[in-house]
Amino acid sequence: MSQKRVRKARKKDTVCQKCQIKLEAEQLFCFECGEPTSVLRDDLSALNNIKEVWSKFKGVKGSYFPFSIFYIIVILLPLFAIIFLTHNNYWLNNLSLLIFLPLVFIPFNFDFNDESGSGMIGRYFRSLAKYPTLFLFTLFNILFLLILKYVCTSVDPILNLVRLIMVLYWLSVVVPLPFVLLRKGLSPLKALKVTYKGGKETRWQQFFTYLLLALINIAGLIPIGLGLLVTIPFSYAVLERYYLQMDKYNLFGKDVEL
Repeated sequence: MSQKRVRKARKKDTVCQKCQIKLEAEQLFCFECGEPTSVLRDDLSALNNIKEVWSKFKGVKGSYFPFSIFYIIVILLPLFAIIFLTHNNYWLNNLSLLIFLPLVFIPFNFDFNDESGSGMIGRYFRSLAKYPTLFLFTLFNILFLLILKYVCTSVDPILNLVRLIMVLYWLSVVVPLPFVLLRKGLSPLKALKVTYKGGKETRWQQFFTYLLLALINIAGLIPIGLGLLVTIPFSYAVLERYYLQMDKYNLFGKDVEL
């Protein structure tokens, strides 16, 4: 959406289109009738966010190729190998992921929307200092999933369906956590509280974003994986921009500026 159209939409949203109550600037819902404003349809829309990122990213995508090659060789292929080789041993699988998964989250510390891909490999190694924080985040998630597995499988096998739903919901809650952790230096528990509370209004848009990015990366695998050279950095850029948009509307709290 053009800046002119966005400004026009926001101007229109100073009055609720349903009950005509005057609204505060950049309000997501009418406090009187609950009618959503254009913010959720525009700035916090999954599709609009992806389109906005692509309009800028497509012109510099080639600069990310060295980082993407590094990411595939050093992170993605070893991750697939770990999952494949340890999938029959639950404890070994989780221990391996506990050690390795923090490396997957480090790119959340990059400014994909403010810089090109040049120098990102060096930035990655410098960001390894964040590994202990991301290790705690990974441990926190593994323990939660372990408790969920124990509760659901020990009571009634039918609860496995409940477990699947809980896992999907949990993912929609915790995916923003590495971003907030690295940008604000919060503890995992504090960051979880911030992202859980802040994501209530955008949970479906976030989930839709993750689903679309999963499909985009699956499509990137089709031409012998060459599409991943573009889809990997593009995915991080999309997530970064969406969380910055959430912060713009104080969804992570006014005292948690990113």
